[in-house]
Amino acid sequence: MKSFIRSIGLLEIAILINAAAIVFMHLFPFALLVLVIAWLRECWIRKEKGSLIPTRNFYYALIPFGLTLFGLVYTSNFKQGMGDLGRMMPYFIFPITLFSMEKNRLKTIEPKVIAFFVSGLVLRFLMDLYASTIRFLNGGNINDFFYAYLDSDTNIFSVLTLLGILLVIDCRINRNAILSRTKLLGYFSVIFFLTVGLLLLQSRIVIVCFYLALAASFLYYWNRKNKFDVLLVGAFCSLLLLFPVFQGRFQVVSKETIQLGKKDMSVTRKDTLSMNCMSSTSLRLNAVKTSVLILKQHPILGVGTGDWRDEMFSIYNQEKMPCNAKEHTAPHNQYLRIGVKNGFFGILIYFFFIFILLKKLVKYNRMGQFPFFLSLVLCGFGYDILDVGSSAPVFAFFSTWLFFTKD
Repeated sequence: MKSFIRSIGLLEIAILINAAAIVFMHLFPFALLVLVIAWLRECWIRKEKGSLIPTRNFYYALIPFGLTLFGLVYTSNFKQGMGDLGRMMPYFIFPITLFSMEKNRLKTIEPKVIAFFVSGLVLRFLMDLYASTIRFLNGGNINDFFYAYLDSDTNIFSVLTLLGILLVIDCRINRNAILSRTKLLGYFSVIFFLTVGLLLLQSRIVIVCFYLALAASFLYYWNRKNKFDVLLVGAFCSLLLLFPVFQGRFQVVSKETIQLGKKDMSVTRKDTLSMNCMSSTSLRLNAVKTSVLILKQHPILGVGTGDWRDEMFSIYNQEKMPCNAKEHTAPHNQYLRIGVKNGFFGILIYFFFIFILLKKLVKYNRMGQFPFFLSLVLCGFGYDILDVGSSAPVFAFFSTWLFFTKD
């Protein structure tokens, strides 16, 4: 590793630092600053300035940032809009900094980027487990190892863990490498450790997305030698779910579903209000209904980047959804969040962005592209993954790194 670090430049080192730091919100701003400084140094010493001229890839990578910026034009809450724009800055900074690297330099650190990201995930889990162990030894509460007790940012960390597992599997299958026993043990140890972590976080939607992603991956890798790695991970995950300790929140959602199971199988405002105020199912259903209502009222351009939260809060109060008003519940759906902010115009632009990703996946099939595409599309139905401060850096980094660097 020392010889590898010595053989690469400062910009490559800064990229690897960011690949690990994007998992840690407190460290990420400092890592991003290091990247910007390394990029400025690169621009200063580079002789061929023409290589810094943007191409279409650069502008494609800016689409999420551009949508947020466009929504500022017609927003009334400009202060809130600037806050949202600030969270989207990685979609502007990463394209600028990563675009300046030549293709051969990118390939030099390609597998290392994934390794650093996964190492960041493992380190965060180890830190969480250490803190949970200390609390458990003091209080004797087994819940300290599960859900929000394990990590406060449960849902987003689950999404990142799902992405990490898929990236590790894709790395082995894509490279078609014959691993020694030691490396094979390390490979499965990382995958099984992250899978256990995913189940400890108990994010139900992410676990469902995980099974869907494994099924899609198995079909995608059908002609690959190591495709049965996918089934092995799925079997291991299913085996763990047989233990009651991993079923906690699935048992909760079962009870909530029974409460919602009326004769006509419809969900009304009365149904949701009759449920526990802190039920995540109730909050999500109300958030989805409210988002759809806003989209109906503002179909073309939405309500703007800064007004979406105020608009949802207003409707929560009008429609007598006090729990959602108290929690300021976001749409919990990336497609609806874009629709609320930018209307059907924004949704169409976002679908165009996804189409570009798919087009490049089919054309190049680079290591990591398929896992990222699956994570983005599937998890977008359950979370606002592009806009949330803890996940935006990850999706900005990998969308640029995997799809929008120089051809």
